[in-house]
Amino acid sequence: MILTKEEMRRAMIPLHMRDSCAHLLIPLNKCRMDNSWLPWTCHPEKAAYEKCEHYEYLRRVREAKRIHEQKVLEKEKLKNQTESNL
Repeated sequence: MILTKEEMRRAMIPLHMRDSCAHLLIPLNKCRMDNSWLPWTCHPEKAAYEKCEHYEYLRRVREAKRIHEQKVLEKEKLKNQTESNL
């Protein structure tokens, strides 16, 4: 579930945490507030949020790798074109 900017603003989610996992951060923060931030509480919510963040990280790494490979291919193509023109 993707949250809108307005929903994230109302939930007071910090800007640096507004990503595709923000929908899991709202119940986690609510649980933390209800339990006075005790470290042994809210394990299911925390696990779900951390799992989402991990998959988000892997997605960003794959995207960066794809972009890098695309740039390398473009450079090789340009190099081959300039060599064939000589």
